[in-house]
Amino acid sequence: MKVELGNYVDLVNEKLKIREARLENYVSTENLLPDRKGIVFPAKSLPNSKLVQSFKKGDVLVSNIRPYFKKIWHANIDGCRSGDVLDFRTNNKNLLQDYLYVLLQTDTFFKYVTTTSKGTKMPRGDKSAIKQFKIELPNLDVQKNIAYKIKVIEAKIALNEEINDNLETIRTVIFNRLFANKMLNQKNGKIKQIASLSTGKRPKRKHDYSSPNHNIPIVGASKVMGYTSSVLYDNYIITTGRVGTHGIIQRYKEPIWVSDNSFVFMSDHQDYLYEILKNFVDYSSLNRGSTQPLITQTDLKNVDIYIPSESEFDNFENLTKYITESQFNLRIENVKLDNLKRMLLENYFV
Repeated sequence: MKVELGNYVDLVNEKLKIREARLENYVSTENLLPDRKGIVFPAKSLPNSKLVQSFKKGDVLVSNIRPYFKKIWHANIDGCRSGDVLDFRTNNKNLLQDYLYVLLQTDTFFKYVTTTSKGTKMPRGDKSAIKQFKIELPNLDVQKNIAYKIKVIEAKIALNEEINDNLETIRTVIFNRLFANKMLNQKNGKIKQIASLSTGKRPKRKHDYSSPNHNIPIVGASKVMGYTSSVLYDNYIITTGRVGTHGIIQRYKEPIWVSDNSFVFMSDHQDYLYEILKNFVDYSSLNRGSTQPLITQTDLKNVDIYIPSESEFDNFENLTKYITESQFNLRIENVKLDNLKRMLLENYFV
């Protein structure tokens, strides 16, 4: 049975005094992550106002700016939000909140919001049109079953990410115990002596950014920007922003396309280089931009570092290679889980 969303769901408009807001519970279009990846706290800033929009644990929050970025989060805390973040809450016992969250993740929903949005440079979803969106409303048992399968996958992805974060911490502790003091006091070389550096490229065709048939991620400094059918790198690389965003270090081992706003590093000592780039480079001192931050290859290549002996390299890499290998394996598993989730969403909500 198909019904209109607005007959079963409220777009909540509740407010609190600004003193109730904290960076740890404030949701904006900035800290909502694209492509249904949830949220990251803390927020960068709070609004300068007396009142702020609020939300409750269990609400579904969706960015209403540029809906094609598919920013959505199922809140697990109470908090506050930007006015550009919509708050969905079921108002009917025949529609489960978990099921509402799942169906609002679908490409069908985001395409509808994008198609009916207003504005060109900064399109915003039309709330009246959103309320008219037609949803499939099966019985409660079916809703529970569908929601359970999707949320189990999400829970496994979250667990893998938590394990990876812990492994990241362990490797950094090992690096610091072996090299932190030498990085600060015994610099004897430059990054270019242990790494090659290049710049990513623009994808060949514009429609590569949005075609659902392409599955090679196009990555920028900090996020997936779209997908393409071509592979630019399929080996272990490290990236950081060239223009606009600096100091966010990413690693990839899977087939990938790196955009032209990022630098790409390759080295025989990738784990060592990764720790240096993540923790021992002052990117602000390399900035050459006035209105927009800009780093040059020459400046980055010539950052002073400590270069270990071969025995020091071997010792560090023997201690960390299984950590890095485990991290990549978990990331690959998460890619497969995310693809499974997408397939289920497509099958359940055609």
